[in-house]
Amino acid sequence: MIGIVIVAHSAALAAGVRALVTQMTGDRVPIAAAGGSTNADEPIGTDPMLVLEAIDAVDQGDDILVLMDLGSAIMSAEAALEFLDDDVRARVYLCEAPVAEGALAAAVQAAAGSDIARVMAEARASLQPKAAQLAPLLRIKPPAAPVTRAMSLATREAAAHQITVTVPNRLGLHARPAARLVETAARFDAWVRYTCNDRHAAGDSINQIATLGARQGDQLTVATGGPEAEAVLRAVEALATANFGDTDDAPPAPVAGATAVDAPPGAVTGGSVVPGIALGPALALDRTLPAVETRSIDDPPAEQARLDRAMAGVGAELEAVVVRTRARMAAGDAGIIDAQLLILRDPALAAAARTRIAAEQICAEAAWAAAIQEIVAQYRALADPYMRQRAADVLDIGRRVLAQLTGAPQTVMLDAPAVVVAHEVGPLDVAQFDPDLVLGVVTAVGGATGHAAILLRGLGIPTIMGVDAAVDAVETGALVGLDGARGLFWPAPDAATQQELTQARQTWLAQRADQLAAAHAPARTRDGVHVRVAANIGSAAEAHVAVRQGADEVGLFRSEFLFMAHAAPPDEATQLAAYRAAAAALNGGQLVVRTLDTGADKPIPYLAIEAEENPFLGLRGIRFSLAERSLLHVQLRALLRAAADHPLAVMFPMVSTLDELRQARALVDAARRTLVADGLPAGAPPLGVMIETPAAVLLAPALAREVDFFSIGTNDLQQYLMAADRNNPRVAGLVAPVQPPLLHALDVVARAAHDGGIWVGICGELAGDPRLTPLLLGLGIDELSMNAAAIPAVKAAVHAVTLDGAAVLAAHVLSLTTAAEIDAALTQFSAQLQAEREGGNR
Repeated sequence: MIGIVIVAHSAALAAGVRALVTQMTGDRVPIAAAGGSTNADEPIGTDPMLVLEAIDAVDQGDDILVLMDLGSAIMSAEAALEFLDDDVRARVYLCEAPVAEGALAAAVQAAAGSDIARVMAEARASLQPKAAQLAPLLRIKPPAAPVTRAMSLATREAAAHQITVTVPNRLGLHARPAARLVETAARFDAWVRYTCNDRHAAGDSINQIATLGARQGDQLTVATGGPEAEAVLRAVEALATANFGDTDDAPPAPVAGATAVDAPPGAVTGGSVVPGIALGPALALDRTLPAVETRSIDDPPAEQARLDRAMAGVGAELEAVVVRTRARMAAGDAGIIDAQLLILRDPALAAAARTRIAAEQICAEAAWAAAIQEIVAQYRALADPYMRQRAADVLDIGRRVLAQLTGAPQTVMLDAPAVVVAHEVGPLDVAQFDPDLVLGVVTAVGGATGHAAILLRGLGIPTIMGVDAAVDAVETGALVGLDGARGLFWPAPDAATQQELTQARQTWLAQRADQLAAAHAPARTRDGVHVRVAANIGSAAEAHVAVRQGADEVGLFRSEFLFMAHAAPPDEATQLAAYRAAAAALNGGQLVVRTLDTGADKPIPYLAIEAEENPFLGLRGIRFSLAERSLLHVQLRALLRAAADHPLAVMFPMVSTLDELRQARALVDAARRTLVADGLPAGAPPLGVMIETPAAVLLAPALAREVDFFSIGTNDLQQYLMAADRNNPRVAGLVAPVQPPLLHALDVVARAAHDGGIWVGICGELAGDPRLTPLLLGLGIDELSMNAAAIPAVKAAVHAVTLDGAAVLAAHVLSLTTAAEIDAALTQFSAQLQAEREGGNR
């Protein structure tokens, strides 16, 4: 059993705390008081020998927690450690938690059989219930949320490990970047604390990180300590450099005209979230946090165990939802559900609820509801409206745990099509919606940037949010209708409106079917030229999503994601299975795999990647692979084996010289020889290079003579061309896609590729912008590879142009000298296409 030692300046205080705790836990937890001084003339003080005796008194061979009040109590505890044998010292933990509240919380947790980490977490979080209870009465509010993972004595001594990074992404530290920070820190043997705008957050608490209110441009200080402190700092710095994993992080825009219409008779207006028409019976859902009766309990450890079981049950449900979501949604959307799982497993949230159970002796339902409401209040107090909407995600988790505790059902069960009507829906509700049965969604609150809205958009379910009290009177089975594009909701449509909505829905469904069919048809220009439209993926699950969106092939398989998903380098068999699974999902389409692309800019924890002053100019991409050839050898063997039975191509990242390319090709030949010697099949995949550096642009004619294709990584290429960080808002204009230097570079590379008889693609963000599609085709780009969600719009853009017209546009654009001129030319071309379409429809 874990022992507890109370060190205080007053012997009476230490004894009183011990008596209070013993009254709660009985003699189940060994606890000793080391209060006062042995000097009769100065009884107020502390003595290392008394601390030493107390440690010895509670030592049962398990860990020992020492709580101290202040000043010399800390020094006496530290001095006592020096007199202990090494094996005992290793089991003693000094903790900065408040003495009375911390001792009570720690003892209850120790009595429940928890380990030292959980016991310390409970002690550190013990002030939260008091803070929450007093919050309405406080006339001077604290400047920051309490830190649940504050530093112990040992970690304070190691706190010299610290960096400050600028928050680069447009939406700041919202849920998914916060989740990535938690996941990154969890891979290292180190504690982490974040500070921003005088607020603090523990590195393992997604809610504390998200409620820092860190916006784009804010300074985020990262402090860490422990055996792998330097490694975790490098990883966090790399994550910040990589935009915290955000790619397209602009908030989703409401559909044009969402609130600009006057409500016709019988309709109410809301915010348009997903366009589309729905008419059908309502399914009224109650998704508010239910009222909870506060019951007194006699056995806090048993009640805490009951809460643990409920949380574990919800965790199992969420893990199943994560698997299903990854199989049918894009990676960014699936990441929302991953973040929900981290909210559930936030140690600060769990500690707050457990501490309330122990300190107030109340039931798990009441303690959990109070902890949830406290975090919800923190989200709703944020200045950023986008971040305020994250409160719904916490409520979603809170509601599900309460349902587990009470036995109430939470799964949305539909056996016939219906329109979901609710005060609010959460991400987990949406993740379980069947688009064939959920005709539409109407909510009283919410907006286009909420996580539920993002998932609904991905599923294509017509949705309106923000109709306020209009949902209150709707009962299950009542006929309702909605027009998602116009933001109109009919809680009781009359016969004429029903007929109009029925006809409008039929038209909408026909249009959607046409768009889907067009997305799955080959992309051809109006003059019959085929354009390859591909997807960027990181797993076989994403390959399936891409195919459903209409991808012809995969233009970029980010193999580093496979490495990041493992605690050690994936072996040949693991890699082979992953490549085969992704290729098989493409129904004969080509899979282009980028070899491991890592370095100090995006380090993988288990690889020996040294920190660099400027990681974007360091040992990354093919440079790293040539320095760590054993990793590349295993990967090439797996790729060659996969290429023996699937259409697969291999490309090398960040190539800057012919020598790098030739070394890489030699390694391919060497891997093939070893496979032949082992009697294993080895394919002959096309080999290509990524054009990501100005050096590769200038060398393009020579490179084209030695490879089978080019893939232009416009994200990195533009940074290097313009000497501007694409994540720095102060130089955002320099990395606009219409900057003349980038377009001239694309022209040079495309001409070199075609002169060399090879094809050229783009796998950067430019490829997914339908406004740029005519220009890229006119420049001679043969393949466009993008995030799967962009494929239908890009294919539609291909269908709308002729290659001759695109070539004329490109020639004109290349004659222009400023980004503003090019932007105007693209706008004029788009207007011309629109006029042609409208003329053809008359």
